[in-house]
Amino acid sequence: MDLHCHQGFYENVFLNGNEESLTDIKDQIKKINPNMNINSGKYTALNINKFDKNQNYMVFSGIGNHKTFIEMLKNNKLNIVSELEYPDHYQYSKKDFEEIIINAKKYNAHIITTEKDYLRLENFNRNEIFYVKSSLDILDEESFTNKLIKLNEKN
Repeated sequence: MDLHCHQGFYENVFLNGNEESLTDIKDQIKKINPNMNINSGKYTALNINKFDKNQNYMVFSGIGNHKTFIEMLKNNKLNIVSELEYPDHYQYSKKDFEEIIINAKKYNAHIITTEKDYLRLENFNRNEIFYVKSSLDILDEESFTNKLIKLNEKN
């Protein structure tokens, strides 16, 4: 990402991802504009307790932040043995679906995806596919809300 093209235009930035993956980008932003307000959100897996941590998992997704999704699963101690990444908003074909099933069988793994990807597979037999429900939690929500109120008053 070329952050220099935005220099001088913005006072606030909102980043989402896992805290460890945001450190570098926060440092880059601070170098460009030390006064930039940086707000963050992190993804939380809501139904993670229904997954057995002793099992192997094969993960696939067609979302913009596949790596963040994988990190979230690993942070929750799931054993990811294989992963397939598809383009954002991907529409899965029968061939793709078969590739996912074959990949999981090869690794003797259960299949996990995002809720959005699960819904995109409505034309296929999803019996072997599980999905992780997640939410975006705003870190330091009170500070973020106050910044938005001040911004609104200024405009």
